[in-house]
Amino acid sequence: MPKFGCLTASIMQQLKDLKYFVAYVLPVSGFLGIYLGGIWSFGAFYVSFIIIPFLELFTPAWGSNHAPEVEEERSNLRLFDILLYLNLPILFGLIFYALHTATTTSLTTVETLGLVLNMGCLIGTMGINVGHELGHRVKLYEKLIAQALLLTGLYNHFYIEHNRGHHKNVSTPLDPRYLPPGRNSLRFLVPQQHWWLHWRLETGGGTVATSRPSLFQLAQPDAAFYLGQPSLPG
Repeated sequence: MPKFGCLTASIMQQLKDLKYFVAYVLPVSGFLGIYLGGIWSFGAFYVSFIIIPFLELFTPAWGSNHAPEVEEERSNLRLFDILLYLNLPILFGLIFYALHTATTTSLTTVETLGLVLNMGCLIGTMGINVGHELGHRVKLYEKLIAQALLLTGLYNHFYIEHNRGHHKNVSTPLDPRYLPPGRNSLRFLVPQQHWWLHWRLETGGGTVATSRPSLFQLAQPDAAFYLGQPSLPG
């Protein structure tokens, strides 16, 4: 009976883990937005900025966490890694589907705006957020997946600035993301400044280890991805 009880508890926990598939509501809504068109073109934008904020108004906050030993055990579950890895093929598939739709379909102004905001939400969440997470991993293939995801937003330079700048000097004036009190947050919107910070990390403070990707190396796929889009079929 104790073994049966443990087995039942394990199965119940696995069923509970299915809730993490809810994260794929966003790419599904993004796909439907592209497929249905019209007012539905906004897809993931509706989910991100209307449906989720509305639900948060009426759902209680989760107030409990796993015990430290359980958290350590669950952090090694392969399921959670696979859920992150799947963002790569799904996001690239949606990007090429959106590009194909934009180049083969006569879109209205509303549909064009919806498509842009739809894909912006998908790239921001699946590309930059997940790329950020995997960029902290130690395995080479996970780092490559992170760089590929960041590529979708032409944001590969974040890989250098965040890991070598922000985490090294977090919450200090040396932190590239540090905002002194009273300073305008709009300064973070200047992309040239971000590139300058990354270049400074590359050229200052000694020689960069050759095992690390350089700013120039990460900029090459950005440029190829951007310049190659007009030549896509359709």
